[in-house]
Amino acid sequence: MMGRRVIRGQHVDRSTPASRQLAMDLDPQPGRKRPPKKKRKHTPGTVFEINRAVSDIERRLKEEDWDKLKPDGLLALFVWCHDQTYGTRPSDLRGETWRRARFQAAAMVKRDFNGDMDAALAFMRWTWQRERRIEQWRRDNNQHGKVINWYDQFVRGELLTKYRVDVARGQTG
Repeated sequence: MMGRRVIRGQHVDRSTPASRQLAMDLDPQPGRKRPPKKKRKHTPGTVFEINRAVSDIERRLKEEDWDKLKPDGLLALFVWCHDQTYGTRPSDLRGETWRRARFQAAAMVKRDFNGDMDAALAFMRWTWQRERRIEQWRRDNNQHGKVINWYDQFVRGELLTKYRVDVARGQTG
């Protein structure tokens, strides 16, 4: 059985010149293992992932169960609030942007609220109650205005400063 070799589940006879050529075409470097196939990389922010995260938020809202909410759950809450306030989900939160926004939501909880998720939720509640009032005024008065995006909510400090001023004044509700 000289020259027999298993290639892709088939035995290749290397005893004739034609079969050696075939073996070389199928396996150009005999005896060397092929590199393993690369694992398929997970793509963050797929429609399925976003829908699943928002469904979890809707369940939490119905059951009033905010225990064990992870910081990236704040991003799903942001998507839900955006949809409730403006009538559409943010279209920029897909793929790599979803991953970045999840990271920034977690960083905000750690950086601005010392890891206190309840405090971060209070900030989210304040933000979207305020924005609903503003958006209703815009619609009533046929006005247009800036829409809150994920960067405003989790990175830029302007909303957080306004929230802290309202807390200091005792005007949060």
